[in-house]
Amino acid sequence: MIDMEYIPDDWPVATLEEISEGKDGIVDGPFGSNLKSHEYVDHGVPVFKIQNIKPLQFLDKNICFITSEKAEELWKSWIKDSIKVVAPTLIVFEISSVLRNKIYRGILENDDASELLNQVKYLDFTLVYNEDLLDSAWEIGEKLRVSVLYDCFYIALSKFLGIPLWTADTKLYNSAKEKFPFINVI
Repeated sequence: MIDMEYIPDDWPVATLEEISEGKDGIVDGPFGSNLKSHEYVDHGVPVFKIQNIKPLQFLDKNICFITSEKAEELWKSWIKDSIKVVAPTLIVFEISSVLRNKIYRGILENDDASELLNQVKYLDFTLVYNEDLLDSAWEIGEKLRVSVLYDCFYIALSKFLGIPLWTADTKLYNSAKEKFPFINVI
């Protein structure tokens, strides 16, 4: 149950019954009909299905994969369908650091990285920070016994808002899934 005091004032609140439209109004999984079984590939971005999830348990067998292009398409469908994507403010620093690192390692040219950085300014997600996130990220870092807190801020934000955390970082997922069952991998 989400504590309503943590939902931003500009987010609409409704019951599932109010938002569903007929028998197909609500589907399981985050993608609904946007992901078909014939789109699975042998390697790529993992997709976990309902059969991988049991109460307080994750079954890591029979995992399916999709291409990076399909994962990007699904992301764009979230935006099109007005699904709010939130992130801690540090995501901007993380993205820019990754781009700078790729230039340094000769993977990206400066002009290409600059163009990608410019696109970050227009991504449709809400940046969130408050003092409680810092304390929560610190506590999560202690629980996970990590040396840096970057990932802990994402976990803290999801916990604070009472929403699932979706990540492509399987190392984070595997290290935190038992203590924080709201973490999912795409």
